Amino acid sequence: MLETALPPEVSSIANNDHQVTKPMYMVDMFAGCGGLSLGFENANFVPVFVNELNADAKSTYLEIRKHSLGGIEFSGNAYLRCNDANDLRGKRLDQMVADLSNGAYIPN
Repeated sequence: MLETALPPEVSSIANNDHQVTKPMYMVDMFAGCGGLSLGFENANFVPVFVNELNADAKSTYLEIRKHSLGGIEFSGNAYLRCNDANDLRGKRLDQMVADLSNGAYIPN
């Protein structure tokens, strides 16, 4: 799912052996508008969760993210973001860790 949803320039990144590099996944805490995240994405990381308190910054962050996770566009899945980092605790944190651990957002 993710590999097919990545932009061509990301999904075709090759190492010295000319093999396609599989993406790595990141949780983006205190993301702002996503400038630092773009650097990670250029290095073949894919955000799977974002936290940002400022609504304008989060809106900008989501506007420029076009990848899909689990068949749903990342920016359209409210479960994969929160405003306050304190919202990501207890059952919600446990569920996210379980989903990431069992590959719920990662292609087979």
